[in-house]
Amino acid sequence: MKTIRAEVAKQAEMAVGTMRMVRVGDHRIVLVRTSTGFHALDNACPHEGYGLVQGALDGEMLTCEWHNWKFRVSDGSCVLGEEAVASHIVTIEDGDVVVSVSEPDDETVRGRASASLNRGIDAQYNGQIARDSLRMMHAGADPIDIIWQGVSRTAPRTEDGWNHALAMTTDCIAAVGEMQGDDRLIPVAQAIAALAESELRRPERPRGSPVPAPLGGGFEQFQALVEAERADDADALLTGALLEGLNRAEAARWLIQPICDHHLAFGHGVIYVQKAFEMLDAVGWEHAPAMLGHVVVTQVVSTREDRLPYMRPFMRALDDAQLGRRVQCEVDPQWAGRDALVEVLLGTDQLAAVHAASAALDAGAGVTGVLDAVALAASERMLRHDLAHEQHPDLSGYGWLDITHSLTYANAARWAWHTDPGEHTARLALYTVFHVVDGGRYANGRERPPVGAPTASLHDALAAGDPQAGVAAALTEPNADVADALVRASLDDRSGALIVVAHHVKTARAAIRESEATGSRLPMAAAARFLAAPARQRFVSQGVLRARHFLTTGAPPPR
Repeated sequence: MKTIRAEVAKQAEMAVGTMRMVRVGDHRIVLVRTSTGFHALDNACPHEGYGLVQGALDGEMLTCEWHNWKFRVSDGSCVLGEEAVASHIVTIEDGDVVVSVSEPDDETVRGRASASLNRGIDAQYNGQIARDSLRMMHAGADPIDIIWQGVSRTAPRTEDGWNHALAMTTDCIAAVGEMQGDDRLIPVAQAIAALAESELRRPERPRGSPVPAPLGGGFEQFQALVEAERADDADALLTGALLEGLNRAEAARWLIQPICDHHLAFGHGVIYVQKAFEMLDAVGWEHAPAMLGHVVVTQVVSTREDRLPYMRPFMRALDDAQLGRRVQCEVDPQWAGRDALVEVLLGTDQLAAVHAASAALDAGAGVTGVLDAVALAASERMLRHDLAHEQHPDLSGYGWLDITHSLTYANAARWAWHTDPGEHTARLALYTVFHVVDGGRYANGRERPPVGAPTASLHDALAAGDPQAGVAAALTEPNADVADALVRASLDDRSGALIVVAHHVKTARAAIRESEATGSRLPMAAAARFLAAPARQRFVSQGVLRARHFLTTGAPPPR
């Protein structure tokens, strides 16, 4: 640690209750004299950098009058605001006031900023999160390690396990790898701010001690525990197996196969497993014991929608679909039935969709071919979505956040199929078929609005909130430019609600991947429309409608 000393004033020149700005090397310091002596602080208020020498001194308290942050001059501690200001040693030598400024090495900076970042996370101080993250980056910290600190700080407090903030964080990690320099702070700060908001002031969720896996591996026991909704026991068994060396492929099988038994939580079951493994791919498999148990909790507490009345006809057809035989059918690279399957999926007939998807498997589409059709049908749903509907809450509650799930669900099911292929993941793919067809109940036969020639770049169209210009640009600009614009727009605070921001981020990422997988621009064009269009930010009015309906009729909302 390097220390710089400088004589900055004569003791006799400064009266009690005064202050002045002085320099020590390249450092600007506010020198303060109070009844307790001389004190030296960084002149820049840590909030936004305004000069503290322009503030108000009241006894031992210095106020930055720009935003009313208050600091004790004796040690720089923050009394009102978010973080302390650095203080420095002052000595009097033969009547001279000498200030010594220590310049910490990178390791010290990282340590201090890391501790401060934890305080910012705990209080959800987004400015402090951004400042400390950048301090750590400038001191050589890996941005992904900084994000992992946020995950480690908040994941133990998740109420129901894995959630939207953690899923969004995985996609922010991916964005870090696509950006350079200080631009990487955008996804870092967005991820940590989302985590802080999601778990603000929640206590840690108790977890049991890990249990050693029984002889034979314990996979069947784990499946049974999840099915029986014994979250703590399933968490303990999986964590114990991971600590004993359960590898990535086997852990993926443990977590993928149970969720294939059910259409789980509107597709979130598989989406969260996908995001958890992608996060671990980035931060290191050694963190799996600390993380994957939270996914188990989500699997256990989530709604098993396949057991609800509205899915019964589909489930009967699915049970009769002979997927075990059909997934063995040879994949035909020349299969040409995708467009016809998309048209069926854009209808509202669940049984016709099962039969069409089954026929596609027989014809050589393969599970990936069926998922291609689902992704394109989901994109069409997004491109046809009535934007006026967003501004008129109704009992259904169906809007952008629901309709985008068909696309993210298809992308997650594709990941699951490639990770652990088999009859179970083929069944999961058929759940995505149900999901996209079910969304047709709200489409009212609407067609895609016509798209003209581009009138603006995608960046400008998204900034202006022009959905049709965004679609036109996404259909014509180079794929790499479209992908970059979508990712940056999704991280650009286009919503005041975390739930909407999280959907912006994960939909943009899924759309980019699905465009690559299908060879079609439609998924990215659909994401552009979503990012440019207004979306419902809060759901209070919808809650009022449902409360009145229930308390007046005693019945659930109509489907």
